[in-house]
Amino acid sequence: MFEIKHRDGHTLHVITGATTLAKAIKIAVRQRLDLSGARLDGAELYCVNLERVRFEGASFVDANFAISNLEQVSFAGCDLTHARLDGCNLEEADFTRALLIGATMRGANLEEARFEEADLSGAMLHGVNLEEGDLRRACIEGATFKRANLEHAHLENARAACATFAHCNLEKADLRGADLTRADFREANLERCDIDGARMEGTRLESARVEGLRGRPASGTLWTGPYR
Repeated sequence: MFEIKHRDGHTLHVITGATTLAKAIKIAVRQRLDLSGARLDGAELYCVNLERVRFEGASFVDANFAISNLEQVSFAGCDLTHARLDGCNLEEADFTRALLIGATMRGANLEEARFEEADLSGAMLHGVNLEEGDLRRACIEGATFKRANLEHAHLENARAACATFAHCNLEKADLRGADLTRADFREANLERCDIDGARMEGTRLESARVEGLRGRPASGTLWTGPYR
């Protein structure tokens, strides 16, 4: 028997047949129990299938979801600080207003995932697929997106100071109003991006592809080449 508690301390569910948190979560999911707001910190959910499960407002601090299928899962409002989501399928997952500070998502599929107003400060997103992902008004300061695919991604008004986009594909990404101060776009593909109103003081663009850029930055000097 295992108790799943709410973040405020009260008991949400008593799960019979479970002796670990991970087993309790799996049973709760099978029984379609409501896990909104649950305290699930440190859960070891390696290589599991949780497609379409709703975890709104739950806490997964230091949880491990590596190589799991989390397609269309709702993590809206969740605390995923230092969570490990490496290699996961997170297509169309919802991270609206979630905390992902220091989280790792290396190699994850995040196509059409939503991160509106989420906090990904210092997160590691090496090699992720974020095609058509939604990062509007998200905080991605100091996050690393090396060799990631952000084609058609929405980063309007994102806070991306000191973020790393080296070798990324950002073709046709929307960067309007984003804070790109000291962000690193070396050798990135920025073809046909919209940078209108973006802050670009100290932004690094060496060897970046910038053909067809649209808009005018609010601050900073764009032409600091050389470019490809």
